This record gives sequence, C-alpha cells and structure tokens, in this order.
Amino acid sequence: MQVLVAVTTETGESLEYEGAPEPAHLTLSTSAGGLSAGYSSVLLERLRASDKLRYLLDEQEAADWSGELPAFESKHLPLFSPFPPVEAKLTKVDAKQSDELALQGTVCLASRFDTVAGECLAPKAECGFCKFMKAGPCGKEFTAWEACLDRCKKSGDDFIEKCGPQTLALRDCVDANPEYYHVLNEGPEEEKSEDAQTEEKTEDAQAEAKPDEKN
Repeated sequence: MQVLVAVTTETGESLEYEGAPEPAHLTLSTSAGGLSAGYSSVLLERLRASDKLRYLLDEQEAADWSGELPAFESKHLPLFSPFPPVEAKLTKVDAKQSDELALQGTVCLASRFDTVAGECLAPKAECGFCKFMKAGPCGKEFTAWEACLDRCKKSGDDFIEKCGPQTLALRDCVDANPEYYHVLNEGPEEEKSEDAQTEEKTEDAQAEAKPDEKN
C-alpha cells in the first residue's frame, strides 16, 4: 500500500488516503468521538467532485491545499444529504513518509464484520441458482438485479418500486436467450417426461444391440 495524501478537516480529524480509482480507498484511522469511517468516504467523495484531490496528485510543485468545500449531495450517505460547506486541508505525503507507514490487520466488508467478536465472517456459499444465472448471457443483468434486491433488504425500501428497471432488464434478457434459460420455464412434469423419453431411447438402443436368440 502507498499512502499518497493526508486529509485534515476543520475539526482536526486526520484521514490518510490511498489514491485509487473510484470508489476504492481505505480509512486507516479516525479519532475517538470524531468523524466516522463512513463520513471519510463522503469527505473523499467531496474532494474528488471538487477536483482538488486530482489537482494535488497531478501538481508537481504543490504540497498541500486548504479551502472550503461547497455543500454536497453524497452518493455514499444520501440520507444525510445535503452536507453543509466544510473547511478541509490536503497534504501530500512524501515518498519517505509513505514508506514508513504500514497497515496491519484484516480488510473486511462491513456486511461480514462481526462487531461483537471483532472477526471477519467467512463468505456464505453462493446458491446454485445464482451461479447458473451469472454464468449465462444475462449475468450482468442478474448481478444488477441481485444488488438492488440486497440494498432493499438492508434499507427496507420497497423492492417492486426501487428495482423495477433491473427486473425488466433481467426479464427481457432472459426472454432473448431461451437457448440457455429455457430450463427456467420447464416444470417438474416436463422434466419427468424428458427423463422418460431418454430412458425409452436407452432401452430401444439396448434392444437393438442385443443379438437374436437362437432356437
């Protein structure tokens, strides 16, 4: 890991930041009673939107930037938007200081972290149906539909209202690819019928292969 900049807010909160494509970053520390790791995502989101972060990383001579970030509508924490204007300061971390910083610990998704035990839980085994859907030509549409469903479960939003576009896109894709997804429309009776036909063909083949009995 290479730490590129250190961010300080008007409350004195210090946040180290690893530059990477949106939205990858890692909060290394937050002060007790100060800003949460969740808000650090919003702060870095604001810096990206203002282009101050890119300016500092691209500028060879500039070592820091300070100023006011305007009011902001966040994608990470939309329920708390809009966030009011805030004073912030960015300081570029030099290569020597970056080499001295080290991270030790376990990187874990918030959805899998057990706060009571302080452990990262093992991922649940993916269902066979999900594997089947993702492996087909509509894998992208199914993943988007599944993600929307998970968000609704966590937020309590109405699935039908929030995930209509994803549901329609998945349905249209499945309908357009019957050669792969035809099994979704086959009921138990159809499956039994196919099994019976296969068994009959096998018996016929065995009968043809059996030599005639001599008297």
